[in-house]
Formats: sequence, C-alpha cells, structure tokens
Amino acid sequence: MKLTVHAGVLALLTILLCGCMDAHKEDNSNTSSQTTTITITANSINDYGTSWNLQDKIAVVENNRAIATATVSTLKGDGRAEFSVAMTKDSTLSGFCYDAIYPAEAVTESVDEGVVMATLSPEQRPLRGTFDRESFIMLAERATSQSQPHQMDIHFSPIVAIGALQLSGLGEECYIEEIRIEACGADGRDIALAGDIEIYLAEGGKLKYAVSKASAALCLDLCANVDTATPIYFCCNPCVLHNGESLRAEVETDKETFTSTVTIAEGQKMELKSGHTTLITAHFSAPLPPEDDDDPVVPPTPSDK
Repeated sequence: MKLTVHAGVLALLTILLCGCMDAHKEDNSNTSSQTTTITITANSINDYGTSWNLQDKIAVVENNRAIATATVSTLKGDGRAEFSVAMTKDSTLSGFCYDAIYPAEAVTESVDEGVVMATLSPEQRPLRGTFDRESFIMLAERATSQSQPHQMDIHFSPIVAIGALQLSGLGEECYIEEIRIEACGADGRDIALAGDIEIYLAEGGKLKYAVSKASAALCLDLCANVDTATPIYFCCNPCVLHNGESLRAEVETDKETFTSTVTIAEGQKMELKSGHTTLITAHFSAPLPPEDDDDPVVPPTPSDK
C-alpha cells in the first residue's frame, strides 16, 4: 500500500463500535471443527490519501477472542477491497461480532480477554509524503450478526494522528539525515508520541496508549535531499499539548544539527487528533553547539581603567 497523505486537515471520522451480541446457547457441545470462509468488503480509504493493494492484510477478531488474518482477494474499481478470512465454523452461538485492524503486521499479541495489542513504531522512516505502513494503524467499526456470516461490510478509519512538520529557516533545500521529534510537559514529564496501543474490544472498542511501553520521541530517518517547502509527515499517538508544554524538533543535516522548540502559550493548545493532519511550523535559526565535556572557555571581562 502506498501511504501518501495530502497536506491539510483530514476529516475526522469517529470510530463507532457497537456492542457485541454475546448471548450463548445452553448447549455448547456441537461446535464444529470445520472452517468457514467469510468475505469481507472494506471501504475505500482514498480519503486518507492511500488505497488498498493485493499485498494488504488485516487482522480479524471474532467475538473478542478468535483472531485470524485476512488477505485481499479482489480490488474493486471504486476503491473498495474484498478480503477472505477462514474462521472455525460455529453454530452454537446466538450472536457474533467482528473487529478488524490494519495492518495485520501491527498486531503484536493475540486476543486476551478482549484486548488486542498493536504497535505504533517508535522509529518511523517516512519518505517525502509517505508513511511506514506498520505505523498507519486503522480500526474498523464493529460488525455484528445473529449467525456466523458468509460475507459482511466493514469501515476502516485511522486511530493515529498525523503531524506535518514544516521546516523554516533551513533554506530551500538541504540534505537531512534524521529528524528527532519529542514532546515535553510543563513539569518536565515526557508525553508519549509513539508506542504500543491497547485496543479493548470487549469494552466497546476503547483505545488505551500504553505509556509505560511508549516513547516520547520519534526518529525520522530521511537520508535525502529535502525540499523544505513541503511538510514532512509522521504518525504519532493522538495527544494535546497545553500551556507551557512543548514540542522539540532536532534536524541533523550532513553539515550541522539544528534545533527548534515550539512552546504552547497561555490559552493556546496544540492538538494531534486521530485521523487528522496537524501542521507544525518549526523555525531553525542556529545550529546546536557541538557536544563537549570540557568547560567552556569564557573570555575575560575588560577591566575599567
């Protein structure tokens, strides 16, 4: 999948996850060991500047417990895609619910009591206008059925925020090796920008960002000549920066290292929303001094005579 994201604000789509129909029949002794194939039709994701391809895989969760991988079987002319997934055939339940996560490679743990863990990579390597596919995580609205379905439609939307870093003061073009972005609270605490995402399927699709496993910094390895007139995009955890909190960007070029800190003023905020693109302008005016353990040499102050 080519994950090209257009500049500007993307429409925010609310992830509305319905309750699961989890009523069981009294007799659970007739569960079959046979498998059944479910055809899933996914919505077009052109609104997010990307499209499905035949290599895409999604993780499908049935009834908060069984998990399987579905692969694209057919690409529709209108941007939709059909996925085919095999599940254990079950005629003992009176209700089924399905959740789906893209990409399947981002799911790092199987379902445990209705919790799925997905990974938002702390070290992302975007090309100009593109994203690491394993960082662009999307969650589908929950689908329900009274019986195990043969086909169903699902709708995906992103659960990560997208930042568009606009570089200012570096000239029209420069060779950038790496950009490091980190957020800091007014009290010095780190604000998680990347890390593991816990999706509580059993609790109506609530999302929780595991701060203990998360990173306050994103490292974007570019190693390319960059046209600074075009923003550099990155994926991150949704978060809000308030008065006194800051976002720091450090740009390492082939010649020097530059730094810029954007501090939120009183009454203002910087919000990185799920499914939205937020433009962040960072102005660079001077390079960082080289690291040196020795004490700096201070010239003597002239004495009055």
